[in-house]
Amino acid sequence: MDEMSPNEIKAYLEDVNPDALICDGLDSALVGVVRKPCQGEVAMYDEDLCIRLLMSDLSMTYSEAVDYFEFNIVGAYLGPDTPVFRIAAAE
Repeated sequence: MDEMSPNEIKAYLEDVNPDALICDGLDSALVGVVRKPCQGEVAMYDEDLCIRLLMSDLSMTYSEAVDYFEFNIVGAYLGPDTPVFRIAAAE
């Protein structure tokens, strides 16, 4: 799969897994799709982009955005169709 826009990713997921969950308000951090073994394909978000969006859209500090992201987004497991989050590689 070539690089896709968030709208193309959502359309693709609608075709292959209509139950795949999408995070409200984080479209620009939607970077791809992953296949979870025995569960199907789900949305993949970039963690750093999610935190930046929280900071700008909700006027949070970096620390507040990280706390919110970890507790309310990453910590919200909603079954096998829950999105996954790509973390930055160590430099």
